[in-house]
Amino acid sequence: ASGTFAVGPTTVTATATDDAGVMAHCTFSVDVLDNEAPSVACPASQHFVTSYDGKGDSFASFLFASPIFATDNADSDLTVLLESNGATTTQDAQLVRIQDTGMGTFAVGTSDVTVLAIDDAGKTAQCTFTVQVTDDEVPTITSCPGPQTEVTSTGGSGDGLATV
Repeated sequence: ASGTFAVGPTTVTATATDDAGVMAHCTFSVDVLDNEAPSVACPASQHFVTSYDGKGDSFASFLFASPIFATDNADSDLTVLLESNGATTTQDAQLVRIQDTGMGTFAVGTSDVTVLAIDDAGKTAQCTFTVQVTDDEVPTITSCPGPQTEVTSTGGSGDGLATV
């Protein structure tokens, strides 16, 4: 006899019956182990600019075009951890969209994002990608003082300098 068994122990009872209707039973256990690590695929490194929204921000919030895929031979619902700049978030899914994790905002500079997929057997897979945010917006001066007039040597020092 053969069959398909899920990961974990399964008790199987085999029964044989002869032409006279006499039966014999045998019970045994089949224990399927998950020795295969999951796989995880990160998106390519990303580059964003702060001018995407024209607000003069020192960060970029955005939607990644490519989600992160994590798969496993035995588990349909993996635990996926994302870590970047000391912040970690956890998702229980095979398909993770970064904007759904609260990690879709990155400060100006370069951030590495590490993705760790963990299956029910404790096997892991990891990948890393980089998010780079460049400040490409011209700064603005919101309050410029009017013309200033000062007298030199107001303190009688004779140095010809004025402090503004």
